[in-house]
Amino acid sequence: ENTVWVAYFPPYSYEDHMKLIGFAAMHEACTHEVIGSSCQGRPMDLLSIGTGETKIWIIARQHPGESQAEHFMDGFIRRLLSEEGASVREKATFYMIP
Repeated sequence: ENTVWVAYFPPYSYEDHMKLIGFAAMHEACTHEVIGSSCQGRPMDLLSIGTGETKIWIIARQHPGESQAEHFMDGFIRRLLSEEGASVREKATFYMIP
């Protein structure tokens, strides 16, 4: 039997999410904490990056099926933690729930 999966957006799996959290948590500029649990018992992760006075909150995937938001967060977090993101990290503190 053949199966065909169709998605409105490319999926961002829970495995991908865990890889992103692991990558970010290993960086010295990032603090990771679990702020709660989903209905399925999965941890709700909060990443804090930066030391600046300006506070910026970014929340992704608050609704099922919104995987495109986590694709954005993946790129944003990786760029923010890169060498190029150092100046931004000095100007603002980002609180992100990917």
